[in-house]
Amino acid sequence: MNGRTHTAAGLACGLTAAAAVMPETLTLQGLVLGSAAAAMASTLPDCDQYGRNTKDVARCMVRLVVFCVLAQWLTKRPVDWQYAVFFILAVLAGALTDHRSVTHSAAALLLFSWLFGVTIGDNQELTFWFFIAYASHLVLDVLNKRGEMLFWPFSRERICLKLSRSESMLGKLIFKAAAAWYAVVLVLTLFQRYGGMIQRYGGMIR
Repeated sequence: MNGRTHTAAGLACGLTAAAAVMPETLTLQGLVLGSAAAAMASTLPDCDQYGRNTKDVARCMVRLVVFCVLAQWLTKRPVDWQYAVFFILAVLAGALTDHRSVTHSAAALLLFSWLFGVTIGDNQELTFWFFIAYASHLVLDVLNKRGEMLFWPFSRERICLKLSRSESMLGKLIFKAAAAWYAVVLVLTLFQRYGGMIQRYGGMIR
């Protein structure tokens, strides 16, 4: 799957899971930060394609720093910049691995989610969004013709269903469906939380 498909799927899965498990956290602030965390995590496994491309590594670092600053400002939770450094080092280490190997494993999912969580002050809600979005990437890549080492380091076998490739019709369909689903759930969530306020405000104007 390509980057936009993974991003759309990560956003859709993150929002849907958050709405089902912790709907009380879906304030405007929670939606903004959660969506940002999901967008970042949804393509992170593909850091194994950065190689020596310093621009991709730099973009990843900038995204993390901007997110941390925004999260600290909005949530008032201090960021642990020491763990942010470890997060970046993990990305750099992942960039040296083969595509769909180490960073596409359940072990990497747990490691990156833990590093992200401790970096942003153990914010469980945002870590949940991150975890779900990262996991969605692994699930989608199982559909590809080139497998992923899902159970590394216990096994180097590449798991795949050989149903799709990056620019396949199935990939495009998943992108459209995920983007539409995210938009629908987002609108419903906002209306459920703020619809009454909007109606009251409209009534005051009339």
